[in-house]
Amino acid sequence: SRSTTTTYLTMKFAAILAAALALIVPASAFVPSLSRALPRSAALKSRFDDQLWDINAMTEIFNEWNPDLPRTEDNFNPFERNRDGNQADPNGWYPGDAKYKDPKRGDATWDLMVKEREMMEELAKNPKFGLTGKPGCLM
Repeated sequence: SRSTTTTYLTMKFAAILAAALALIVPASAFVPSLSRALPRSAALKSRFDDQLWDINAMTEIFNEWNPDLPRTEDNFNPFERNRDGNQADPNGWYPGDAKYKDPKRGDATWDLMVKEREMMEELAKNPKFGLTGKPGCLM
């Protein structure tokens, strides 16, 4: 019947169109990017790489961070979280990134955590703490 022929031709055309698009458009065009591409060299490392990555080291990186400059291994907000809620390693990479390296962490006593919370409350008052959309920001 005519309806069956029309349906067959429509399906065949759709299959040909899908195959043609697969040859022209890379698959990555259909996958949303989870993080901004970071133009950084594989050879560069933070001065805190293989060092203790604690609140003091993070604060030092944060105080030196210039959000108007591109992200580098020593120019990033160490308190900025990615979309999964993770913090960066000492080089600014996040869990799931190919270059992520589990940092050396300090003690986690109750007294230390209370002190760190107080330090974080002070850091959060800094205008650059919650910045987004700058070259030195992840998002």
